[in-house]
Amino acid sequence: MPTAAHWPAAHREEIWVPGMPEPISHFVHVVRAGRLVFVSGCVASDDQGRTVGGSDIVAQTRQAHENIKRCLAAAGATFADVCKVTVFLKNVAHREAVNTVRKEYFGASRPASTLIEISQFVRPELLIEIEAVAVLPEKKGAAPRRKARATLHIRLGPLTFTARWEETAAPRTCAAFRRLLPYRQRIIQARWSGEAGWIPLGVLDLGVGAEHATSEPAPGALLFYPAGVSETEILFPYGPARFASVHGPLAGNHFLTIEEGRVHLPEVGRLLCWEGAQDITFEA
Repeated sequence: MPTAAHWPAAHREEIWVPGMPEPISHFVHVVRAGRLVFVSGCVASDDQGRTVGGSDIVAQTRQAHENIKRCLAAAGATFADVCKVTVFLKNVAHREAVNTVRKEYFGASRPASTLIEISQFVRPELLIEIEAVAVLPEKKGAAPRRKARATLHIRLGPLTFTARWEETAAPRTCAAFRRLLPYRQRIIQARWSGEAGWIPLGVLDLGVGAEHATSEPAPGALLFYPAGVSETEILFPYGPARFASVHGPLAGNHFLTIEEGRVHLPEVGRLLCWEGAQDITFEA
């Protein structure tokens, strides 16, 4: 049985939702597992992470529901598909105001619900957070054929991996890198970024900017940095990593995720640290 860090691609899908603020810690906006849809807690934030509604609980609740609607839509769901919500309130006396707004979005559909009063949110001005679980309707008729996932094959020294394109979150980076395939380079141990390999690309310009950028990739989450503070480069984390250069922290576009061969990620570190630079090939 796979461990929590090694779920196969068919088991779950991580969805980064356009128009939602970048998660401030290690989570994703939505996870879809089969017909189940799990929406992370939504607060009254706009796409830049700024609080909407001030001290008005109705305005904050409405914005939180707008963000839930956006997340559900990204997974192919609506409020009618929601089975359970959990509401976190700073002041339980706001329950009736929250319930009034909920009726606007759910209509005749009534989800199961839990209300929890808490003392504080990550940002002190926030008054409410709502998470949701939905179930997508079962498709009628013959079972549809599963659409083949677009994958990329990576050979690093003697090791082989299969990676998933992060096309929803980083479409421009994926499209630009695809045009390079098959692509061959050399990879060395990163100097400033922890347990990661580094592919320096010099002045290579793929014509993309920042998208789905992060400084703290999970093992197997490949980043493309389109130059700026540092040169163009690819980071290949094989363990705990924090992307940086001699000039300070960097944020790279998360455009590939290793799915098959994850068990070999620690061996990448041994190869780079003890045997030096390795050939690396990316092929469709």
